Amino acid sequence: MHIRPIRNDQDHRTALAEIDACWRAPEGTEKGDKLEVLVALVESYEARWWPIWVRARGRPRFSRAGARSRSI
Repeated sequence: MHIRPIRNDQDHRTALAEIDACWRAPEGTEKGDKLEVLVALVESYEARWWPIWVRARGRPRFSRAGARSRSI
């Protein structure tokens, strides 16, 4: 199993393709373990670069980290 950090959009796309290839792998197998680790990495990357905030009115606001968010 060769897993590396997700540092950019290309790494993100590669990880998503690997997740697709491992989807429905039984838990406890090598592919199942790889799937679990990749999903955790992708969730962390997406939370950092595409966070979702819920405003008081309950409408989500989307923003890429470092970019100015705008009200919906």
